[in-house]
Amino acid sequence: MLLIRLGRGTAAACALLSLSCRTPHTPATPVRADAAQAVAIIGTRHARFVFPEEMSDSITWPPPTAQLRIWEVSWQAGPTTDPSAPPPELLRLLLRWHREPAHTWPLRELVSQFPPRVLTYICVTCRMPAPTRSVPSDDPAVKAHADGRRIVFTIEGRDAIRRIFPVVPESVTFRRLARGEAGNRVVRSAVEHREP
Repeated sequence: MLLIRLGRGTAAACALLSLSCRTPHTPATPVRADAAQAVAIIGTRHARFVFPEEMSDSITWPPPTAQLRIWEVSWQAGPTTDPSAPPPELLRLLLRWHREPAHTWPLRELVSQFPPRVLTYICVTCRMPAPTRSVPSDDPAVKAHADGRRIVFTIEGRDAIRRIFPVVPESVTFRRLARGEAGNRVVRSAVEHREP
């Protein structure tokens, strides 16, 4: 009797296992990042960098005194086979101050007015210590937007991923700088190697 029960239990377990193997895989629901957490995902066709939450989903801009507000994602560029064409090392969204009456903007509307830039550091004299200068460029594959209270950078397309990340970094650094006010933050995040 005991052997019959064990046999039936084994058959039921095998049936469940074979059923689970035939069931189409459904991806897990994405986990919502903690408010202070940054998220970095780089796949073969898409990349997504999500900053920690801002204090509010609106900004009064421009402030009364001149200042900059900057969001940056930087990484250590890998070795290159062409020293005359180093790979990029930083994405930057920069809100420039200009003299005009202050207005309270929804974060998504304000961010949409400023395109992100891709920065590459080049050697100026190539002597040690080697001074460098940053060369900003526009890249149509790189976008910035606000998702609620988070600033998000995205990169779309296989060619863009290869161009910006010839060697995919293991980690990136998120910086949020606001000159003239509290709230500057630096957060380091490991890179998830998957499609966003």
